[in-house]
Amino acid sequence: MDLLASEVWDINLCCVDFMECMSLKYKQKLGVTILHVASNLQSSVVHLALWNIFCFGALKFDDIAVVLV
Repeated sequence: MDLLASEVWDINLCCVDFMECMSLKYKQKLGVTILHVASNLQSSVVHLALWNIFCFGALKFDDIAVVLV
């Protein structure tokens, strides 16, 4: 997947240990990936979701910023 700085992508993640799915939006700008997640999600769920992204190799990020929205 070729990620352009101006593009925003939607990610639907199913967290294995929580038996639920969440939607993440991310955008790459100047080499920094910004993840937008719902503010009502617990940080542990967000961390697990990020771990799942890396674990399954779906996305490769150098720098990550998590923004609660």
